[in-house]
Amino acid sequence: MPNPILETYKHKKTGIVYDFADKEARAGKSNQTTLAPTETTTTASRAYAVGEYFYLENTLMRCTQAIAQGGTITVNANCVTAIAMDEVEALYAHIGYKGASVSAVDANAAPVLKRDITNAFYNGTLRSEIAAGNFKNVRPGDYIIGASTGTTYYVACCDWMFNKGDQTSAAYQAQAYGTHHLGLMIYKAQPTTRMWAGYGNADQSWTVSANDKGRCPWNAATTADPTSSTAKGENNTNISRTYNGSSVSGYMGSFIRERIDAILLPECFQADFGSANVLKFRNINGNAVVTDKPSGGQGNWNGCTSGWGWYDRYCDLPSEVEVYGSRVFGSAMDIGVQCEQLPMFKNGNINEFFPRFDFWTKAVASSSSAAYRGDGGFANDNVASRARWACPLACIK
Repeated sequence: MPNPILETYKHKKTGIVYDFADKEARAGKSNQTTLAPTETTTTASRAYAVGEYFYLENTLMRCTQAIAQGGTITVNANCVTAIAMDEVEALYAHIGYKGASVSAVDANAAPVLKRDITNAFYNGTLRSEIAAGNFKNVRPGDYIIGASTGTTYYVACCDWMFNKGDQTSAAYQAQAYGTHHLGLMIYKAQPTTRMWAGYGNADQSWTVSANDKGRCPWNAATTADPTSSTAKGENNTNISRTYNGSSVSGYMGSFIRERIDAILLPECFQADFGSANVLKFRNINGNAVVTDKPSGGQGNWNGCTSGWGWYDRYCDLPSEVEVYGSRVFGSAMDIGVQCEQLPMFKNGNINEFFPRFDFWTKAVASSSSAAYRGDGGFANDNVASRARWACPLACIK
């Protein structure tokens, strides 16, 4: 690949034109800029951080391990050949000109690289940039390892709940509605407390492993003891619970929502990022189920979400739309604010992030089942008593 020199670049997905010539001119430099530094030998002429690009023998390379100035460049050890279209697009549109600010919209359109950004996030570098609305050094698909629990959190979306909700007061402006943030999605939660210690199915054919702390049924009776090895879930999506003084069923009345609030919010998100950094957001969630109406996913099934409402939330399961880009087994009332596919899944491969891994969505599939993403990579539904992984999202600043 020759070393290209471009004045402008139009991003294929967003249509945004990046004018490198103007930026260079304003900086008092040449009116053009090269895509990346060129190395003429395998001895690095400068230091490279993970994710930076350079040319070697007319081939665009991406650094995968830090290379010191004077260090040896070894292909497939500390660098790899860049994938022509996606990587060049990523470089121009989302790394591009050094010092440029990248909006959340722009970052969300970037091809995923699945980078470990743990250190940059915890040392404050990324947090200060994100607070200013600059997402140039983060993109969906990157991940953070929780400092307290060791839980993996994927950046599913930049500004996941920004400008979303029915409340615009100053109090909500200070939360996710008006504060730039990362929408982080849990992978294999590692709370102190197990979400469920009982049977993995209502038929009592297997018991959840003690190592699978983030697994639990979508629903269980209000009297179920989640710490008991003989507890079992219920094949019923219409169990009523009290939430903020109101009787609710469906997702808001589900056992999994209750356990997410009681376990994953304080013992994962707040433990790893600090309570003040987990932002409140407004969400529309299902709060009622009708059992004698056709299911959203199967014409010969009955039961679907029949009511919804606005709620103050700190974390919620993904909708089917956020995972697949459309609803599959759920109904329209299972979607609400979560009506767009998460950029991590839109621009990347879900199996890269959740390999052989099943997790619940918040959608009701029938009067006895809920929708989930299967470990074989498929969209499916299953009885609500089944213990699957809970992988909620939260807004972290």
